[in-house]
Amino acid sequence: MNIVRPTTAHPPRARTAALVAALLALGAHTTGLAAAQPDSNTWYVRAGAPANGTGTADAPFDSLARVESASRAGDTILVQPATGTLDGGIALKPGQQLRGDGSAVIGASDSAALPRIANTTGNHDGDAVRLASDTEVSNLVITGARRGGIYGADAVDTVITGNDVTNTNQQCADGFLIGPFGLPPTLPLGAAIPALPDFITLNNGWAAIMTDFHDAAGSVRIEGNTVHDTACGDGIDIRAHGSSRIDAEVTGNALRTINLGLAKLSVLALGVQAGDNAVLTGRLTGNSETDIATPATSLLNVTADSEGVFINPLGQAHLDITVSANQFHNGYGNSPPMDSST
Repeated sequence: MNIVRPTTAHPPRARTAALVAALLALGAHTTGLAAAQPDSNTWYVRAGAPANGTGTADAPFDSLARVESASRAGDTILVQPATGTLDGGIALKPGQQLRGDGSAVIGASDSAALPRIANTTGNHDGDAVRLASDTEVSNLVITGARRGGIYGADAVDTVITGNDVTNTNQQCADGFLIGPFGLPPTLPLGAAIPALPDFITLNNGWAAIMTDFHDAAGSVRIEGNTVHDTACGDGIDIRAHGSSRIDAEVTGNALRTINLGLAKLSVLALGVQAGDNAVLTGRLTGNSETDIATPATSLLNVTADSEGVFINPLGQAHLDITVSANQFHNGYGNSPPMDSST
């Protein structure tokens, strides 16, 4: 006798339907997970954000260190406006864009929520933003740094635009060095003497925005920034040495209240230097420098050798700079106040 045992298995059609339903449910679930992750090319960070943020616009990271660690070359990092400040600095990777989200920071109220960063620590040598090649830094308020506000070493094809940079080089590190110079090879009586060794060097504090080049070839564009109230040192400096080949565009920047700093001899609102066998060409257009080394800010400024624009060729370098539509007002230091326009 045949015994037919009951079974709980679904008929083939029912099993197929159940499998399809399960796959659809799984697909919906995984799609939901993907939507919760940040765009692989854009990351968000905000001062005061919750510590469990994942880098999305709705759940931003809470620190520059976290977004630096998560981001990759070529990504965009957006700093969301806040009343607080992101401290610790950030080192960019090649091709990254670091932007302040929201309205333009230039001219905004100090009490407004703005994309603010700083570096009061020793990270990245005290620089608030460390450049890499092919990077852009824009629309940020940099409110303080132990050394530079924005700095790059052999970081070519970079753009620095629309930033408000202040209170930089709090540790008063040396930056731009001028010279060394020797005494003239003649005496007042006209008797020729052998040239004396170079022995006079003027030291400047580290600039709020500074780019250094030694081996690289490419460009840098610094445009529409406001640099003011430096704690110690220059406003904007560009230096090309070694075998570098650099083209620089410095346009529409406003520099004011640039200060000497302790144990410094010189202060420059805008400095350009080429040495060794470097080739540096550039255009300085529509920039302004106001209240350079004013004693009203610091009594140290009375000893300053101050300059609005300083162009300094050294060694066998080729330096070709065009200055146009420049405005310079109230240069102080160890000379009478000066105004000029170019």
